[in-house]
Amino acid sequence: MKVLITGGTGVTSSGAQAEALARGYELYLLNRGNSNTRVLPGAKVLSADYTDEAATKAAIGDLVFDAVVDFRVMNVAALEKAVRIFSGHTKQYIFISSGTVAYRVLPIVANIGEAAGLAAYLSKAESTSLAEVPMDKLHTLLEQNNLMY
Repeated sequence: MKVLITGGTGVTSSGAQAEALARGYELYLLNRGNSNTRVLPGAKVLSADYTDEAATKAAIGDLVFDAVVDFRVMNVAALEKAVRIFSGHTKQYIFISSGTVAYRVLPIVANIGEAAGLAAYLSKAESTSLAEVPMDKLHTLLEQNNLMY
């Protein structure tokens, strides 16, 4: 399996890096290259500032991944940019917001991808940032869609 992790050397993504390598995945990390001391043997680094869409697309080139695991999206605009960047470059996009993991913005859910999608949908409907989504409305949507633990 060929996997790309955005970041990969931070607090929330370094564990995913280790697990992917332990499973024998062909692993790529997309990061600025500032923390390569935390890149494990076997991982390949694609250097780009993820906030720079053109630089990120250039770093990815014509690579296609079985999965992209994105730890760097923090709002709807960044999620929309990620869709533009990774369209045609992955079979599966997995959104894992660092804020969700580190700060417990969202409740524990059965499927974080679907929950994140609902949060993004609600954010757009409420014309607010992802961090300002009304939690009571999000909880209701999660419950209605059987996504709460």
